[in-house]
Formats: sequence, structure tokens, C-alpha cells
Amino acid sequence: MCQLSIIVPLVHAPQLFEDTLVSVLENRPAGCEVLVVHPGDYEDPYGLSDEVRFISVAPTADGNSMVNAAARAAAGRILHLLQPGVLAKDGWTDAAMLRFRDPEMAAVAPLVLDARNHNRVLVAGLRYSPGGRVILQGAGTRFGKAERTLRDEITGPTRMAAFYRRSAFLALEGFCPHAGPWLADIDLGLCMRRLGYGCELERRSMVTGFEEYITPPLSFLTGRQAEQVFWRHRHHSRGSLSLPAHVAEVFSAVLTRPHRASTYTHLVGRLSALFTNSGHRALGQRLHRASQPCGSPRPSSQADEEEDQPAWPRSYPSRQMVA
Repeated sequence: MCQLSIIVPLVHAPQLFEDTLVSVLENRPAGCEVLVVHPGDYEDPYGLSDEVRFISVAPTADGNSMVNAAARAAAGRILHLLQPGVLAKDGWTDAAMLRFRDPEMAAVAPLVLDARNHNRVLVAGLRYSPGGRVILQGAGTRFGKAERTLRDEITGPTRMAAFYRRSAFLALEGFCPHAGPWLADIDLGLCMRRLGYGCELERRSMVTGFEEYITPPLSFLTGRQAEQVFWRHRHHSRGSLSLPAHVAEVFSAVLTRPHRASTYTHLVGRLSALFTNSGHRALGQRLHRASQPCGSPRPSSQADEEEDQPAWPRSYPSRQMVA
């Protein structure tokens, strides 16, 4: 049975995509498959069809839809998402895969180092503050200090490089299309946390990437989506998300960058979200479906003889994840 499905979406410049794919093929572990998902326009110029499964989606599909489509088609028990520009290293999946021996583990974040300076950490998983700020854990930390300063427990991995138990990913219906490409990772992590799934950092699993592809741009759209994520999850947070802390976080961000026009465009986007439906009811239904014993529907055309059932969260101690 295939243990690991490595997913590389073609969502950025072709050169970044090809660099990532080459690094994966050069260092791929045994018992894995490599999936490339593209918007129907990739012609496989290097003849890799014997080594790679190509998945074509609609030209209008965004990055979230592309990853979700690949997850449904995947054969592996564990999904590993690598964005173009992230480079794999020899043995980079080994320690992360061991984490999934814990039947309650749903997501693992590798350590992402700066491709220009391997002694500098770019991100070691994501955390979400009570005020609704996405925290790039370990950003800027020296690699030598990472072992002593970084927490194991996180809200979730970054979309740049993430491991997910496929059954848990599908039970939660993958990346939410309404969260956008920059916030889908923290949105999914918050969903997993609400249901009690385990999400941890694995320091021994290391990849490299570029800083410019981590931080979302300050725009009207990202402001609106960030605000919607906060309000959507506040309804299901059981008091862990604070409105006063959120107001303080928003205005602190404005005061940090007062001379940039994009700061105010981002703020207007946040304010506009207050007059829209945050989607908390839809989130509640999504969480409810994920917590049901029957879980998510089985994807069609699966070749595996053994069905991969949804992962049971830690909030249901009588249940265990089926690997």
C-alpha cells in the first residue's frame, strides 16, 4: 500500500515548480507517489509520466481547489504538500512519517529553512493568537537555537510544506475555498484544533524555501479573508479567541506600518468583512460532518483494497484514527 503522496501544484513560475519537482524526484523515499496537479496546460516536456502522476483540473481552479483535487486522487495514507520554490532534502520525510505512528496525529509541520541561508529558520509551523494573528513560529530564528526555542504543538503547518493524514484532510473537506490561498492553511489548522486532532512540528524534517512566498501580501482581499477567518472560528472557539485582543492586534498592525498605502487597503478589507457573512454556520456544519463516525465519502476510482477511514479526533477518546 502506498504510504505517502507528495503533491506539487503548478501555481507559480514554471522554474520554481521544476526546481521543486527535481528535488523531490532526486530525494524521493520508497513507498511514495508524486502527484503534479496543473490547470490543464502542462505538457510534461521532460517525459516524467513513468515517475509522476499528472492531475489536470479546470483552468479556473485556484490553488486550494488544485490541492483538494490531488488529495482526493491520492493513494497514500499521508499527504505531503510542497509549494513551488520549496526544495526537498535527502531523508526529509522520514522523521515526519514516524510522527503518524501516533493514531491521533493529523498534521505535521517540517522545519522550513531559508534557501539563501540554511542557518536561518523561515517558519516552523503556524500558531494563531487569541487576537487572530497568524504567527510564523520561529521566523528568523537561528537553526542552532531551534531545538531549544520552538514548540512541538502548533495550530497547523504552513501551506509551503505540510504533512496531513489523508483521512483527516478529507474528513474536513480539505482547504476551504473561502479562506483564499494565503489563509487556507491556518483555517484548516484551526478546524483540526477544534476537533482535537494532533498537529505538531518535526524539527528533523527539513526543507528550504524563500521568504517572499511565506508572508501574504497586504491587500483588500487578504484583509477581508483574514477577518472572516477570525469571526468564523470565534463562533466555535469556546472562548479561546478574544475580541478585545483582536481589536488590539488589528490596530497594532496599522501602527507598525503607518506609511504604507497597502496597510490601509488591508484595513478596509477587514472592515468590509464585518458586513458580510463570515461563514460560521457552514463551518459548524463542516465540523459536524467531520466528527461523524461515517466520515467523509470515499473518493471514487480508488485502487486501494483497504479503505482509508477518517481520523478520529482527540476529543473523542473512545475512537482512534484508522491509518
